[in-house]
Formats: sequence, C-alpha cells, structure tokens
Amino acid sequence: MKKPQTLMRNDRKEELLYELDIRLRHLQEKNRINSSLSEQELLGCTVTSIMVFSTLRFKDIYRAIVIQQKKGAWTIQTSKFKEKAYEQMSKAVLMVMKAVYINKRETVTSIRKAAITKGIDQGATQQEIVRFSMHTDGSIIVQGHYDMNLNDKIRERLSNFE
Repeated sequence: MKKPQTLMRNDRKEELLYELDIRLRHLQEKNRINSSLSEQELLGCTVTSIMVFSTLRFKDIYRAIVIQQKKGAWTIQTSKFKEKAYEQMSKAVLMVMKAVYINKRETVTSIRKAAITKGIDQGATQQEIVRFSMHTDGSIIVQGHYDMNLNDKIRERLSNFE
C-alpha cells in the first residue's frame, strides 16, 4: 500500500516576455512608411494589429474573409477551413516579432498573452479580460453570450502606449 503524500502548493510565476508597447510603437513607425513595406511585412503588421485589438486568434484570422462595407468599415467573417498559406502568414508575423527583437523561441500566440497581460496591468476588470480573451474552443451557446462591442474599453487601454 502506498504511503500518503502531502503536496506542497507551488505558486506559478509568470514573467513578462516583452512589452506590448514595443510592438505597438513598431507598428506605428511602419505605418508612417507604409508605401515602402513589402507585401510580407504589411501582412505581418496587419495580422499583429488584429491579434492585439480583437478577440480573434491567429488560426481564426487565417481563416477569415475580409469584406469592405460602406463608409470605410470592414467586416471580418471567419470560417472553419484551413489552406496551405498558413506558414506564410505565420512567417510574416514572426518577421514583425524579429523586427522588435523578441526572442526567437516565442510563438505567435504570445501576442495574445502580451495583450491580456497589458490589459491586466492597465486595470481592466476580470470580466473585461474574460470577454476580450474569449475561449474559441467553447460551445457555440457560450460564444453567443460574448458581446464583441463591449470590448471598447480594453481596446482603449491597450492603445495607450505613449
């Protein structure tokens, strides 16, 4: 018979991998010289911006279709299929990460982690964080209760970097 074991609780310590502000400043600088960007760099900047300020994750953005509406608005429609150019889009985002000197071992998904961390640092409530970091793997019923329009406050907080 096994002897009873006592487990000691270990606090999990998370380190801030990089500041989201560094990435936002880089995107702002690239915006000023937009005409001289290559297609790959422009793709990386666009995807990074969408990941920072929306509830979409990388895989959702990849599968999305963008439609231009009236008055300069854009609609992003997501779907469940996946194509071959996924690696190309990932490389574009990694190019942006490399430009702001983020360690090579960091993944593309660390962008979402940095956005959530900054939201917490800026004083966002737990409800705002949960709404912003919507779990896409949850049931459709649960996803229906997330109101995307209520994320404006946290988007405002994330855009304050100067």
